[in-house]
Amino acid sequence: MKANAADVVRVMLPERYEMGATNLVSVQDIDEASWIWMKDSVGDNVFLRFEKEFESDGKAFRIHVSADERYVLELDGMRISMGPDRSIEERWTYKTYDIKVSSGKHVFSVVCWRIGDHAPLAQIGWHKTGGFILKASGDYDAKLTTGKATWKVARLPNPGWSHDNARLGGSFGVGQPIEISGDSPLCGVPPDNKFAEAVVVRRAVKPSPYGGMLGGWRLFPSSLPDQLYESVRPGSFRALRWNVDVKAAWSNEDANVDDLASWNALLKDGKGLIVPENSDVSLLWDLDNYYCAYPEIDAQGGKGSTVELGWAEALKDDKGVKGNRDEFVGKIFSGFTDVWRPEGARSSFALPWFRPGRWVMLRVKTGEEPLTLTRLELFETHYPSPVVSSFKSDDESLAPVQEICERGMYMCSHDMGFDCPYYEQQMYPGDTRIQLLVQGIIFPDDNLIRRDIDLFDFSRRNDGRVGFNFPTRGTQEGWTYTLIWPLMLADYAMWHGNAEWLKAKLPGLRHVMGGFSALQNGDGLLANMPPWNFMDWVPEWKVGVAPDGDKLSSINNLFYVYALKSAALVESLVGNEMMGAAYLDQAGKVAEKIIDLFWDEKRGLVADDLAKTCFSEHAQSLSLLLDILPPEKSERVKKGLLEDNDLARCTVYFSHYLFEAYAKFGRTDIILKRFDLWRDYVKLDMKTPLEAPGNARSDCHAWGSHPLYHMHANIAGVKPGSPFFKTVIVAPQPAGLKSIESETPHGLGLIKTNLSFCSDGGVSGSVTLPEGLAGEFRWRGRVVALNSGMNKISI
Repeated sequence: MKANAADVVRVMLPERYEMGATNLVSVQDIDEASWIWMKDSVGDNVFLRFEKEFESDGKAFRIHVSADERYVLELDGMRISMGPDRSIEERWTYKTYDIKVSSGKHVFSVVCWRIGDHAPLAQIGWHKTGGFILKASGDYDAKLTTGKATWKVARLPNPGWSHDNARLGGSFGVGQPIEISGDSPLCGVPPDNKFAEAVVVRRAVKPSPYGGMLGGWRLFPSSLPDQLYESVRPGSFRALRWNVDVKAAWSNEDANVDDLASWNALLKDGKGLIVPENSDVSLLWDLDNYYCAYPEIDAQGGKGSTVELGWAEALKDDKGVKGNRDEFVGKIFSGFTDVWRPEGARSSFALPWFRPGRWVMLRVKTGEEPLTLTRLELFETHYPSPVVSSFKSDDESLAPVQEICERGMYMCSHDMGFDCPYYEQQMYPGDTRIQLLVQGIIFPDDNLIRRDIDLFDFSRRNDGRVGFNFPTRGTQEGWTYTLIWPLMLADYAMWHGNAEWLKAKLPGLRHVMGGFSALQNGDGLLANMPPWNFMDWVPEWKVGVAPDGDKLSSINNLFYVYALKSAALVESLVGNEMMGAAYLDQAGKVAEKIIDLFWDEKRGLVADDLAKTCFSEHAQSLSLLLDILPPEKSERVKKGLLEDNDLARCTVYFSHYLFEAYAKFGRTDIILKRFDLWRDYVKLDMKTPLEAPGNARSDCHAWGSHPLYHMHANIAGVKPGSPFFKTVIVAPQPAGLKSIESETPHGLGLIKTNLSFCSDGGVSGSVTLPEGLAGEFRWRGRVVALNSGMNKISI
């Protein structure tokens, strides 16, 4: 997102992991700037335009910039920055850019907004006021720095917001549909071009001799690159109809209308299109993939016109069934719908937040004037890292599965992780742990991984609970997802290498682990945990809670063992080895009690509940993963997991843990078979993975992308051989595949495998490691040392 790649360059400052003296003394350049706003512009529906003209001598300079809630920064009319990354007041972020412009006059313009409860739930800020801050370096300090230089500001026309459930498309966490008359505040000018002088709403940071801390935003440099913001004109208009109820099903006749060609010329070529006066036209726009994007429209004239732009993941028949996602005949559109009423000779439509989906419905109703549409464009957005991994095999059905999972992961990765982009845009620890494992498999950097773990660290309650969803204004609570946060830290400790950052998580980890002590019963097990103790969307379980999940549950306590072992690993690496040993000792005692209370000798399984009436794949897979069972019991559980048809089945989310268990005892063939669920997505023309099997609510859910992780970690067999991924183990489990060619990211480069598997049990090919990495190749009891560079394999 740059005006010119040579003129504006994003700068990634060193991260600060600790609060330290933030807001006590000036700890960074931006602390010398003040936060500004418009006098008397209070409330939660405020759009402001700041401007500052300045004279340049042609020398390069640096700026640091942020706002609350959000901003779009332009230099000489070209967008150069959007932000900030979503966070909380105590950990607010700013971005840094190096800029070089020609000698002469230039203008910074900024649109800032504060929309409060109209915004997505994850958008939060300081409760007192909105604000904008910019710090410039060198000679530009006096010319540009807020609080030192005089900026002018104007109020932009407020949009309206819809509370009509019919226009929400079933979503509840993504903000409210917008209603705009005339120009969008993001691209309009102030009425009568009337500006005033901006006022300081929070002064620069200055030291207090008595330790007084300045209230409001505590600033930290952003650790994330700028989100993708790229013009796209995907897909095509596939159906059109005049003067038909928008709630009616679409027909074959709607797809065979001559006017479609003109609309597609508008979309693809930017050719203007006139909608006659007193008309009502609706069009179905098939994006041909799932997108998260900012829509923009330019128009001329059209007084009295209304333009509706709705977004949906899929169309449904009259029974609510989605079916094949590429088909629209006989189906009804219902989606998240914004409204625009063009005014004046020219006007433009733009949004403060993106819209997600596969299908768009455009409806134009004109009054007594025709409306001319001159531009229809999307700006795609998501986390910008490229997918650098790959997995190829002789099973061609796996390639489209990968495409679906990769697209799903992109659509759920932004300035934080999302469970789903369409319905909630929330981050939950259970979802996020799996998402971060997948991101580590496909992305070359760990920035977003650390950011998401940080956000949960910032969410901790006084009792040690991690936010069930965070950041959010719609707080939910539950201890089962708190159990997942230590697992994320242990995952990081194995797969990534920033030990300094991990060490900074120790106070939070100890707080969380200490919080569980208040929930222990006399046996040391977690019991009577306050709800919501979600585990998985198993149809037989009420609201996703395992049997006795709010009382005494084996599954809850198996995750407690998991958390204790994870905390022990982290402490042993960057903390206190004695604490680590204590966690391990406690994990052993909890495991013994689980076996004592929940083992069912008759069935040879671990029960979910004390009465031993409920049994699940969940309890069996966790018991095997955690190595808590003696050998004889372990073999019986393996047998039961494979053969017992009465077990409650894992759905999409928890099948990650089930697949890990299968891989642990060498049954990746079952993983490949259970990939049939994802192969069915391909048959349905899905572009992203579902939340749950069947006619699921969400067509794009991050946890459904975990097959990517299993292809690399369990089938190609590429995993860390030691903490911080200092060594690698390559132990493929092809399960009938004849060839595997994979590339898996590592901090030093790509780990590449190119292997062929023979029917007699042999393997040949190569494993190539990046410079500085060594490890082992393991195959059926044989171990071959691996060094940097290409290693020939022949066993």
